[in-house]
Amino acid sequence: MTGDLSAVPPEDSESPAVVDPSDRTPEVDQRVSSSLGAIVDLLSEGILAHDGARVTFVNAAALRMLGYGSAGELLGTEVLDLVHPDDRALVRERVARVISHETTELIERRFLRKDRSIAYVEVFGRGIPSEGGPLVLVAFRDVTKWRRSEETLALLLLEAERKNRELESFVYSVSHELKTPLAVIRGASEILADDVQFPNETEAGPLVEAIAKSSQRMEATLETLLELSRIGLVSYPDELVLVEDLVQTALEIVGQQLESRGIRVCRQFPPVRVYVDRLRMIEVFVNLLTNAAKYGGDPVKPEIGICASSDGGWVTVTVNDNGPPIPYESIATIFEPFRRGSNVGGAEGSGLGLFIARRIVESHQGEIRVRSSAEGGNDFEIRLPLENPDTGRIPEEVRRGGQDRE
Repeated sequence: MTGDLSAVPPEDSESPAVVDPSDRTPEVDQRVSSSLGAIVDLLSEGILAHDGARVTFVNAAALRMLGYGSAGELLGTEVLDLVHPDDRALVRERVARVISHETTELIERRFLRKDRSIAYVEVFGRGIPSEGGPLVLVAFRDVTKWRRSEETLALLLLEAERKNRELESFVYSVSHELKTPLAVIRGASEILADDVQFPNETEAGPLVEAIAKSSQRMEATLETLLELSRIGLVSYPDELVLVEDLVQTALEIVGQQLESRGIRVCRQFPPVRVYVDRLRMIEVFVNLLTNAAKYGGDPVKPEIGICASSDGGWVTVTVNDNGPPIPYESIATIFEPFRRGSNVGGAEGSGLGLFIARRIVESHQGEIRVRSSAEGGNDFEIRLPLENPDTGRIPEEVRRGGQDRE
């Protein structure tokens, strides 16, 4: 026996376990109690009954979860002695509610095992009328493994974030240290190319030119790495801005490049506002526009389209081109560092622009993706939340759009 359930009356009058009062005898009560106890012992959930103060019944699963060998070790024990000290006030208040027959929800609490180790449990209690006074029936299950897994995962994430910050700091330091000697190499090669006359039959001239071009590319790559590392080390306050203003600033930055290639830009913007780091988000659009200008324009009639829309709590900005499609095998890796699509031809690039764009968008809790059509053309789509990052709410001026813009 793991306790006495004879005081727990069945609720359903149709239940076959109900015994007619005229037929009740001590022997019948004993059989009913034994049958109920055997059934409850088969349950995988822990079942515990108490009178508001002391344990009056416990099933086999509860004994197993709490590390006890027999019911005798628990029967008569103060209920709160099984609860973690920090949770006792809450449990005491909950017991009072249950005894008053208030509806209570499933909650997680900390029980103490026999060896005083902590068992995280999901627990539900219910008050049951009894001739001997209040009776509380408690059902619980052990979720310690799940909780430990969550805690381990949280620690791993914190460690990964710490290592990522260290790596960003290292990249910043190394890139910064390499810039000076690289600038010396480039400057010296340019002086040699400008001031030294090499005989026609020597290969020195082309070699010096190759050194100068290679150092220039290396400087550009280092500058990009520095910019990438700053995303993690430097942050600017978010502000409420019109998406159209962000794109307009980016177009002004890359305007000469677009004009020199004869690229026509089509824009369509509703007055949508978002909370963003203005400088970083402009950088995203500069990267996408530069990318479209380099690789995405139709050679005869190059064109770039930019449009925005809002739906629910999100704004979507799409930058599309009418150039050759990005190969299917490149789409999955195109936002990874130093990865470039096989359709870029001989165009120069570091392979970091789209990776930086993704990092910035994700730091705003947004998403970036690309879609490509077999007939030609590529769509780079950015989704950003409309809500204020400090309040977690969508401000009224964002809901209204830009109608109040001066």
